[in-house]
Order: sequence, then structure tokens, then C-alpha cells
Amino acid sequence: FWDEVSQSWRFVLRFAGIYGPTRSRLVRQVASGGPFDVRDEVVGNRIHRDDCAGSLAHLLAHPAPDSLYVGVDDAPSTHGEVRAFLAKRLGLPSDGFEIAAVPVGKRLSNARLRASGYVFRVPTFREGYPSIVDEVAAG
Repeated sequence: FWDEVSQSWRFVLRFAGIYGPTRSRLVRQVASGGPFDVRDEVVGNRIHRDDCAGSLAHLLAHPAPDSLYVGVDDAPSTHGEVRAFLAKRLGLPSDGFEIAAVPVGKRLSNARLRASGYVFRVPTFREGYPSIVDEVAAG
């Protein structure tokens, strides 16, 4: 957000992997058996579309936002864990996705965003993906 008075950026909000209605590529990949462009053991961070809009509106209305926020949900997790969750929801075997004990990738934190007072509408992929899975399954 550009502040005309101070001629500077008021804050930066960097979103991770955005998913939500009409963003169903991963669900469709799992349903079709792949291929996947990221290994199962890689940690990913994601955020639901509704929380992108909600957190942005929250920060725009905030009287004194910090300069930098990371827009991610509460559950950084391996791609294998998310794929296994989606496969199970689709009624497919979920044992083909490896969930590494020592994953690579980065686990990002939304602590600063939460500390600003934002309350997530969709706190993790477990609450966000079911309606997308149901939509894909229905055709």
C-alpha cells in the first residue's frame, strides 16, 4: 500500500501459495494421479483466497501496521501431507505420498499477522480444501 502523505510503502503483505474456489489444480492433479512438480517431502506454505482478502482488508484498516507480513495459514506442511489429505477426501489411496520426517523447504510463520489482530477464516488446508474437493468431485 503506497502512502501518498509519506511517499512510502505503508506495509508489505507477501502471500504464499494461494488456493480456494477456482484454484483447484492440486486437487485435480491428485484426482488424476499426477504428475506433480514438487517432491512429497518439500514443505509448502499456503493461504486460502478468503484469508488473502481478509488479511489485506484488516491491515489496510489497521492504525499502525508493521512494515512486513507473511500471509500463510497455521499449517506449513509437506506436499505429501497435503496430497495424502486430498487423496483421502477423494476416496483414493493416500499411502503413495511420502511424508518425510525431516522435510526440506521453509516453514513460514503468520505470527506477526496474528499479533496484529487478524483472525483466520480458514486456519489450515484441512478446513479450506474440502469444499474445493467436493466441487472437483462433482465435476
